[in-house]
Amino acid sequence: MTRNIVGQNHTMDSRVILALDLDNFYVASERLHDPSLIGKPVGIKQKQILATCSYEARARGVGKLFSVEKALKFCPELILVDGEDLTRYRHHSRRVFALVRSLIWKGRVEKLGMDELFMDVTEMVRWNLAHSPPGRFALGKDERAETFAYDARKVAAVMALKGNDGKWEGENVKEEWVAAAALASEVRRRIDSEIGLTSSCGIAHNKLIAKLVGALNKPANQTILNCSPSSPAVQAFLDPFKVERLQGFGFAIGKQLRHHLLGDARPTPGEMGDADRTTAPYVEDGGMELTGKAVRTQATEAQLKAWFGDRLGARLWGLLHGIDDEPVNPSPEFPKQISIEDSYTSTSSLALALTRTSTLLLSLLARLESELLSPPSDTPSQRAWLRYPSKVRLSFRRGRSGRESKSAPLPVEVFDLRLERQERVRRLLRRPVEALVKELWARGGETVNVINIAVTDLSTQKPSTSVASFFTPSSSSATPSSSRPPPSSNGSASRAHRAPPSSLTRPTRPTRSTPKTSAPPPSNNVPAVDFTVLLALPDDLRLELMREHGVTESDLVVFKQRDSPPSAPEPAGVQDEDEDAAQWDGDGDGDGDGDGDDWQDC
Repeated sequence: MTRNIVGQNHTMDSRVILALDLDNFYVASERLHDPSLIGKPVGIKQKQILATCSYEARARGVGKLFSVEKALKFCPELILVDGEDLTRYRHHSRRVFALVRSLIWKGRVEKLGMDELFMDVTEMVRWNLAHSPPGRFALGKDERAETFAYDARKVAAVMALKGNDGKWEGENVKEEWVAAAALASEVRRRIDSEIGLTSSCGIAHNKLIAKLVGALNKPANQTILNCSPSSPAVQAFLDPFKVERLQGFGFAIGKQLRHHLLGDARPTPGEMGDADRTTAPYVEDGGMELTGKAVRTQATEAQLKAWFGDRLGARLWGLLHGIDDEPVNPSPEFPKQISIEDSYTSTSSLALALTRTSTLLLSLLARLESELLSPPSDTPSQRAWLRYPSKVRLSFRRGRSGRESKSAPLPVEVFDLRLERQERVRRLLRRPVEALVKELWARGGETVNVINIAVTDLSTQKPSTSVASFFTPSSSSATPSSSRPPPSSNGSASRAHRAPPSSLTRPTRPTRSTPKTSAPPPSNNVPAVDFTVLLALPDDLRLELMREHGVTESDLVVFKQRDSPPSAPEPAGVQDEDEDAAQWDGDGDGDGDGDGDDWQDC
């Protein structure tokens, strides 16, 4: 396919795509919590930087990523709200996603960060035009499905192109665009009425154009590309945008292009761009902007392929011409992983790394309870886990040298809501996270300035918490270690036969001249016991299990005397993470949005 001909037919050009963006999302979420903030200049600060600010603050000259000191000079009456805890924002983001996903057929909703959604509504629109009465839109194919009315004589959206007196260019507007605008309006109305958040929306034939037009008339508005996909007006609309504004380019690619076309210094490997660089000016005063037209006319498709590889180069060339065949990739109900991270000027000691990791673990467990438990009810004890992560992964970043990661099975105690959250953190840190921290720390290098802790491999299968999971099977002819389930190819026990991914079985230790065992010699045919786990249990449960399995206080005393942990123990199943095994971005979730949710990875 020759991608540099704008008027060429493309199979994806006949789609109907909505790009929804929640207005001033962080500020709006805070105002839902504290209505006294409505109408006032508000800044959401993270450390000493404004992550974002309200429209009232922007009217006074305050901008995103201003330092707090600078923002207060522009607007002394600015109200600062601490936005480092993302719990509230994640909560509202999940509510919006769940609502929109329930409205759009087949869940064709792609989550981009916490405040943006793409929707492919092609099937919904065309089915309604074929089966519903004029001016009526059904949200389902069943006769009992909810419907809403709309004015089929006009497009309920602002026109993106101002030529032709702001009217539809060329032929009369197609019915499907009228219906698409009506659906976008209904989705936005539902979000506002049911959650209390306003939004803006772009309506076009692909994700690239829909996102661009949706930003033209914010807030609380929707905009449509008022021409056919093959019109030369599409190119005229794209050309003036800074190239980094085009979906698929971004800061890093823009800087590489500036190096090739304008002679700017080559980007430093590993350098990260600012989250706000897609809306704020990219070049300081005196610099040169690089527009889509400049790249399109000064570079060739062959050059882009040489600079970025055949696949990415061809895609970038198509985007410069308004061609975006990228489908809307439905995001799952639950992310593939959930992570928490923080950045620091430095982390100069192992003790400090452990302390900071412990703090992150507390936030991570709070987030798991918020996102993976069933909704609150009158009887909180009846809340159930909807998903069960099976691995925990720790990642360090040292300066710009990239990340290093290690993972291990997630202890089953994490899901025991009878234990206080702080106690579960203590156990999780002790086994296996402390060993992960020590292992990564021992690798040396620059001081750690980013720590990320994540849980992965979410499953609907509930881990076993039976008493038997605390013990290895007894055998008259086998040692405790040989009676454990055989390891799988990755070195951990088979899921079908092992104890739950909880690091309850003690790691196999290197052979010594005088080997140590994890338990004293069994008396009266006591099964081989992981005494470390047994000692960590609450007194009442420990005594009950000791009585049931014939373990005596003398057995515990012998174990305490004989068991001395080796230096830098490594829990069973600890694995090095390949550098390319998971994406890394500013929040460690792999989706480049700063929210910690891997909906694309997230």
